[in-house]
Amino acid sequence: MSVGSKVIGPHNILISLFVVGNSFALALTLTSCGSWYQLPTCDNSAAIETLKKAFDGAQFARTLNLSAVDVGSVSESSYDDASGTRKCVAVLTMNNTNKVTVDYQLEKRAAGKFMLTFQIQQ
Repeated sequence: MSVGSKVIGPHNILISLFVVGNSFALALTLTSCGSWYQLPTCDNSAAIETLKKAFDGAQFARTLNLSAVDVGSVSESSYDDASGTRKCVAVLTMNNTNKVTVDYQLEKRAAGKFMLTFQIQQ
């Protein structure tokens, strides 16, 4: 189910949020980057901002009036160059001062796209 899409920034980045079961996915289309791009590292500012936007756009966060304030303690769990997948872990601080550990994945897609999915550890 697609929750919404929005074009942001000077590089015409299309953001689409999807909900799949208990996971959330944020697909980014980098329209100004041509046919090649580098998958961002876990601590890359674009990856962190994307994670925060994905969290803020999640239905549970909107329902509970929660938002991501900070992301820290970022680490890479694994990277597979062949599949273009990077797995990461971070601690996300919410506007209610609670902290949650978040697993997130960056995955290359065709035609200059990548997708970020995240799941909160229980």
